[in-house]
Amino acid sequence: MDQSPGFKITRRALDGLGPDVRSIRGMWHSDRELKGFYLLAYPRQLSFFVRYRVDGQRRTVKLGDYPAVSPEDARRAALAVLGGAARGEDEAARRREAREAASASAQRISFAKWREEYVRDSARRLKSTRDPERYMAMAGAQWDRRPLAEITTRDVETLRNRIAQRGSTQANRWLANVRASLTHAVRLGLIEKNPAAFVPLLRENAPRSRTLTAGEETRIREAIASYEDPFLRVAFTLLLDTGARLSEILRARREDFDLDPNDHSGIWRIPSPKAGRPQAVPILPAVGAVIAATPQLDDGPWLVPGRNADVHRTDLKKPWAAIKVAARLGPDVRLHDVRRTFGLRVTRASGIFAASKLLRHSDSRVTERVYAPLSVEDLRGFAEESAKVVSLRGRGRNRRRV
Repeated sequence: MDQSPGFKITRRALDGLGPDVRSIRGMWHSDRELKGFYLLAYPRQLSFFVRYRVDGQRRTVKLGDYPAVSPEDARRAALAVLGGAARGEDEAARRREAREAASASAQRISFAKWREEYVRDSARRLKSTRDPERYMAMAGAQWDRRPLAEITTRDVETLRNRIAQRGSTQANRWLANVRASLTHAVRLGLIEKNPAAFVPLLRENAPRSRTLTAGEETRIREAIASYEDPFLRVAFTLLLDTGARLSEILRARREDFDLDPNDHSGIWRIPSPKAGRPQAVPILPAVGAVIAATPQLDDGPWLVPGRNADVHRTDLKKPWAAIKVAARLGPDVRLHDVRRTFGLRVTRASGIFAASKLLRHSDSRVTERVYAPLSVEDLRGFAEESAKVVSLRGRGRNRRRV
């Protein structure tokens, strides 16, 4: 460990530490105002420490890394440790006892008990606990009887590989949920390190890119128009012409739609979509007309009611199967392909950004990767349009010269 002359440990001083005052072993920088408070400067990390004596024994305690811990907070922590040492209190011993207690606690808590606690905690933090419950249960089938602290990296990787036999996507989702739960266990002091932290995600297959052809979409619209049930007609119309998720349509309340009484255009306010925050969907006049023509069942709140006015419909499996027969669709067509088709249609007309906004994705890369499978001919069309713009600009400059 190298040592440099002391300086006052401040944000400005730390931000000015160049490579010449850092080292692989950690260059020591003492604070000139608080004895015992110092910094170790590594090539890519700055760490705060405090050194003191208790009963004639020298002790060292790490206070944290910059910038996660500010110099001001580190200085206050160092003062507290030094003050305790003056009273005969040993912070290093206290931390060691806390680690030993956490280790003993982890040896007692089983994985079954931990996943129960984690799912219960997730219910307070997440919109839905469906994924944590499902994937933690998959882990529990193998680990429930074992202490949480005994789960190893090899255990995680072995089970990930076993789940990967059903598909790499499912294995990656399982790993993400288990990793998050074990990170939370580390944060609570139940285990010292996360055994899933260094287990890599698997390479996933290319996302599904099936979209409806123009003929398939036309036949679907014809089949929907022939439906006598107005509730099914409005549900499938919203699927085709808003790009909304099926769950959002089935949970839609009549009060969520604000339509102009003249042309039926308006806004659909989704109070709790997948993103977890309220969002607005534009409603075009043709779609609004279908919504306005949908009757209200016994003054119920749902746009698409279920077996009675008090509950909403839970799925469209049977009517979708009937539509596939009527529209002569192949077995490879799925209901979610309708949303992907909407995304591709908007992308072709207005670009990825517009499609991402209408599909309400938080990241346009999701739209590009999954919901806008552009073909080479689509790209050729964009290139030709760009060439036309360049050509028109060139002609304009030539005219001005004349």
